[in-house]
Amino acid sequence: MTFTRPDAQMTKAAESPKNRPEFSGDPETRGHHGKGWASYANSRAVADPASGDHEPLSRQAMRVMAEWLDQEQDALRIHAEIEEVSTMLRLRAERKRQGARAGCSRLGVRMRSPRRPGGSFTLEWFLVERPGRTQYLPRGRGDRYNRPAFHRAVPWERHIALDAERPLGAIRERLRLIKDLERRLQELQTLLAQPLPSAETDCDDETIREGRAS
Repeated sequence: MTFTRPDAQMTKAAESPKNRPEFSGDPETRGHHGKGWASYANSRAVADPASGDHEPLSRQAMRVMAEWLDQEQDALRIHAEIEEVSTMLRLRAERKRQGARAGCSRLGVRMRSPRRPGGSFTLEWFLVERPGRTQYLPRGRGDRYNRPAFHRAVPWERHIALDAERPLGAIRERLRLIKDLERRLQELQTLLAQPLPSAETDCDDETIREGRAS
């Protein structure tokens, strides 16, 4: 059985943030509740076992969030590849089944790599105009292609495309929200690295005394 010294228990209790004035329910200190927690979190440091370095909790939270977003993007890429292959196989199978009735069927979908560093992959529909030449269809401002976007496709292609847009549109939506969150995190990191501005006021001693008296 292990016994803890009473003075050690008191020290541990005193160090607990819940027992500090700024975290108590005292009406006189309740207004500083949020400020107290923020000060406590920023003053704490977490050790990295691999490097031996320490970093503030706020910075560690940012790093963990960025890693999580990267993992989610990787998972979305895998789903996108699966949907791309599945849709193209459906189009090919139906084209083969239609035979001569397939007519001028030429619709397809493709996952394209990011056009710039840090960008996102895209899922785009295209029409084969002639061997070696394709034309990508405009999607518009939404996350999904709508029916008018496939007006040049044959009816059975259009049916497959609209059905495939359910998962493809959901992937685009999640990818867009992830990119929005990444931009927000970068903006927040930039702001947190800067000191808070102070109010620039010119008050004489008499004005300050009047303010304190009131």
